[in-house]
Amino acid sequence: AVVPEVEAPDLQVTINTGVDETSLEWLFTSPLDVVLPEGKILTNLKGKNAQSFALNEIKTVAEKDGTKFIDEQILGIARHVSDVMPLEFWEVLDQVWKQKNAIADGRAPSLLVVSSEAYIPWELASTEEDWIDPALLDPGRPPLLGAQLRVGRWIPPGPKRPRGVQRPALPPAHEIEIGRMALVIGDYYAENGQRPLPLAKEEGKTLALRYETVPLAATENDLNLLLSDTLEKGGQRVDVSSLHFACHGEVDPSNHRYNGIVLSEKAIRLSPIIVSGSKICREKQPFVFLNACQLGFSSELLADYGGMAGEFLRAGSRGFLAPLWSIDDQLAHDIAINFYQRTLDDGIEVGEVMRDVRSQFDLTQDIPSSTFVAYIFYGHPNLILRRPT
Repeated sequence: AVVPEVEAPDLQVTINTGVDETSLEWLFTSPLDVVLPEGKILTNLKGKNAQSFALNEIKTVAEKDGTKFIDEQILGIARHVSDVMPLEFWEVLDQVWKQKNAIADGRAPSLLVVSSEAYIPWELASTEEDWIDPALLDPGRPPLLGAQLRVGRWIPPGPKRPRGVQRPALPPAHEIEIGRMALVIGDYYAENGQRPLPLAKEEGKTLALRYETVPLAATENDLNLLLSDTLEKGGQRVDVSSLHFACHGEVDPSNHRYNGIVLSEKAIRLSPIIVSGSKICREKQPFVFLNACQLGFSSELLADYGGMAGEFLRAGSRGFLAPLWSIDDQLAHDIAINFYQRTLDDGIEVGEVMRDVRSQFDLTQDIPSSTFVAYIFYGHPNLILRRPT
């Protein structure tokens, strides 16, 4: 089969762990006519590793969300992230941004971050005037990298296996056909120790009315059918090309047995290691949307990318979307419905849709919601989700 040519992002930044876990190596590539640094650029995290840096930043969001300090909290994180990025990044981005504006195609610059560290939310980097020429910014959007640009993340391919395979593939897919969606809805009750999610049920009902879906419960039996790629509908085997979860999620970097999607009826988790051993991603390479708290946050497993993002991508998923911290139920519902409407129905690129989601973090409000900047997207910034013709 002929592999379709993938549109290169305007800027690709590759970030690898340096000489030790407190240092990072940066490499820049661009199809535009810009001056790039020669070789790799080395930075350090001021005595912290990437995990401790990110944990210190992200843990504070939940503490301040819903208070009048949340806008300062997010901007403080943004400035901290920008401060650990090299000067060369900002110099290259300035050139890319100006060239992209000169093309005047109405599209924001696209940025792909291929990072071997699993933690730092580069999407939240500040684009205030200390780092970016204010004339380049859209003043109607917050000064955050992921609100000003179309941003996607990816993870570097793993080691080459004896048969020559490396996972995940690089570059990430530019287009995914979404035929049928597996729709996993968590039905929780107070007696099993979990807060009910009535809006998750509404989310599921709305999506089931609009798209071809296979409704599933967040139970051991249904999830096993999904992961083993043995789903049925009306007594017939069916295939799915997208996985949507509206459930509780949990991440505890100090205790991996609690990490993953919370099942409705048991105190066990659909964990990253179970995802790694599943069949569905290998066979169908789906787009995955985990609308569940914290499941965008990664953890290290065998000194490699862990967490749900890393395991879904290495298993074969071609795109992944999830929040980094606890999110507002109503906003999560609205974001999910709007996401599919704009991507599947309107044909808008995922990177642009997520740029617009982050732009709803309105700094003019008394208490803006951090839910809008919680989501992290792994995939090509120009990714198109397409319904079958």
